[in-house]
Amino acid sequence: MKILIVSPIQIFPFDSGNRIRIYNIIQKMGLLGYEVDFLYCKDDFFSPISEAAIQEMRKLIGVEHFHFYNNLEIKTFSKYKRKLRNFIETHNLSQQIVIPYSADELYDSTLGKRCDRLIKKNHYDVVWLEYIWLSRIFDDITDRKILKVIDTHDIMTKRYQQYLKLSQSPEFFYTTKRQEQKCLNRADVVIAIQNREERYFRTLTKKKTKVVTIGDCIEKNESKLIDDKSICFIGAANTFNVQGILWFLKEVFPIIQKRMPQVRLYIAGRVCDMLPDSDDYIKCGVVDHIQRVYEKTRIVINPVLQGTGLNIKSIEAIANMKPLVSTSVGVKGLGSELKCFKVADDPERFAEMTVRLLISDEECENLIYNCDRFIDGYNRKNEYEIRKIMKWCAEKHEWHN
Repeated sequence: MKILIVSPIQIFPFDSGNRIRIYNIIQKMGLLGYEVDFLYCKDDFFSPISEAAIQEMRKLIGVEHFHFYNNLEIKTFSKYKRKLRNFIETHNLSQQIVIPYSADELYDSTLGKRCDRLIKKNHYDVVWLEYIWLSRIFDDITDRKILKVIDTHDIMTKRYQQYLKLSQSPEFFYTTKRQEQKCLNRADVVIAIQNREERYFRTLTKKKTKVVTIGDCIEKNESKLIDDKSICFIGAANTFNVQGILWFLKEVFPIIQKRMPQVRLYIAGRVCDMLPDSDDYIKCGVVDHIQRVYEKTRIVINPVLQGTGLNIKSIEAIANMKPLVSTSVGVKGLGSELKCFKVADDPERFAEMTVRLLISDEECENLIYNCDRFIDGYNRKNEYEIRKIMKWCAEKHEWHN
């Protein structure tokens, strides 16, 4: 089975959840025996990228499997709408005026032609698209046997509301229910990142469109419990991460420091760029191998108070066998009978649970044991859903033949 993954999102550096998710899916497909090519559509609209990052992606994927479309042309009216959104943001008008993206606002028809040529040349069985906003590519594919898959990452309908609740300007892509429905119904298969989103997408899609849930396909990384009073938070520089860590630093961490003065807090990822220097914590910035941060810390926190989609940083902590303290938002979509994390939404409770894990080896070991069992089951389910999609692909080929 040959798969072409088309993505406007780069996979390197690994400093955000969506990049990590895409790379993990590529790795998982390879381990399952599928041949995967990656078509990266350079999109300076959302994701400016350096030449060094492109070269690193080429090495990660393999020269023969990496394809690069570097001149994605944004339409004139899209550039105008972006200027208008920037004007609204600059003048603090986001609470009064929101301009959702239309389904094909960021689409370049030459991308569809490029993709169609690749399909004819390399005989792919599946075209797997990351995010919804380039979904018109499916209309430009001439081979009717191709299975068309969208990995949604998130619900985009009224996504801006999460930001407005925080009195922030909306970020990234957001649209209306009708426009999201238009994108999804171009696909044969729609992938949700958690069950709650699967249920929502089923209300939008046609009966013939299949909807499944595939979480983050992260491999388990064995880790020993260390005898060190240390905490870490890892996050990209998005609004929700910044708001969450600032809440922790202001409301929670002083309580922890009072009870345990020797505690150390490590913060990693681009969220560091949004924080002032301080003697209270250690900013690690972007690190090439995030496991090194996990290896030198005892527990992980995820204090996000708002957010959309699945918090991949929580899955990553569990897969690295790290005791996790999170808000309920941070573990949304990870419901399980296995207690592999602690949940707290008020500062006192969050601090109490953190201190207990810093002190009690027994509590940490219980969480680690459950992390191990949880991630095994979680990955088995993801593998099952990927194999099911490939089975649908084979059935579609038989139907067309």
